[in-house]
Amino acid sequence: MSNTYLFKGETDRAIECWEKAVEIKPDKIETWFNLALTYRKLKNYDLAIQCCQKVLDFRPDFSEGKRLMNTLKRESE
Repeated sequence: MSNTYLFKGETDRAIECWEKAVEIKPDKIETWFNLALTYRKLKNYDLAIQCCQKVLDFRPDFSEGKRLMNTLKRESE
């Protein structure tokens, strides 16, 4: 559902869905990753970094998460 909203340009509704999803299943890294990407798109780097950190807390070896974190830190400077 979140991706559908995102593709329709309804970013706020996509974020709402992902936030509800992490309340239900807080260890699902895909949801945190999607939230990080969406906040990045909105240039809300603080929240993007927080979400990406959740990904890395659960899966420190997740290479896409590491790359995204590096990108977010670079873009937020």
